[in-house]
Amino acid sequence: MSATRATTAVDTVQGAIVFTDLAGFTEFTAVQGDEAALELLSIQERLINLEMGEHGHIVKELGDGLMLWFGEACDAVRCSLAFQDEFERRSSAQNTWRRRARCSSPRQRRCKSATSSPTSPSRRSGRS
Repeated sequence: MSATRATTAVDTVQGAIVFTDLAGFTEFTAVQGDEAALELLSIQERLINLEMGEHGHIVKELGDGLMLWFGEACDAVRCSLAFQDEFERRSSAQNTWRRRARCSSPRQRRCKSATSSPTSPSRRSGRS
C-alpha cells in the first residue's frame, strides 16, 4: 500500500506586520488607574487608524499593543513613524500620560520618503 499525500492549494500574500507597544503602560495603569489606561488605549487606536488609513488594518489587540497588517512595507514604515511622532507629541503635552510608543516589524524592504530617508540616524535613534 502506498502512502498518498494530500495537497492543499495555498495562496501566498506578501506584506508587512507591525507590532506597537506603549512603553511603561503597566506602571501607568498602576498609578493612574484602569479608566485612564483604557483612555490611553483608545487614543492609541484612534491615532493608528488615522495614520494607517486604507493602507492597513488592525489584526489583533495584544494587551497595550497592536498587531497591524500592511500590504506594502513602505506604508508600514510611514505609518509607524507618523504614529510614533504624533503619539509622542500628544504625550509630551499631557502631564498625566507622558509615554513613548514603540513600533517594530520583523522585516522591511527599503523605501524612500520625500522628506527624509527612513534609515537616516534621526529617524532610527530611539525607535524600537
